[in-house]
Amino acid sequence: MKLNIYFFFYFILNGVYLAFGQNLNALKKEADGFFQKQNYTEAKERYLKLIAVDQKNVEFNYKYGVCLFETENKLKSKKYFEFILNKTNVPVKAHLRNKLN
Repeated sequence: MKLNIYFFFYFILNGVYLAFGQNLNALKKEADGFFQKQNYTEAKERYLKLIAVDQKNVEFNYKYGVCLFETENKLKSKKYFEFILNKTNVPVKAHLRNKLN
């Protein structure tokens, strides 16, 4: 009986995890699509949601920073550029944008 309960919870939790992961992948794909088309307003909303889930993700922080830089107060983007400048594999453009702020 205990084994059945463990399997039940395993499959429920695994299903929730997979569904959540697929939603994140879809959201990232959507955000990346808007970013590539330079639709920074739409991309910004989606990257903010992605950062809420993974605050230390360099790519999300960089792209959100770019979106802020292109759509709002450029000073607000500085926080995100400074965060990623301390990480590895930082896009070269981040260094340039940080100098502009």
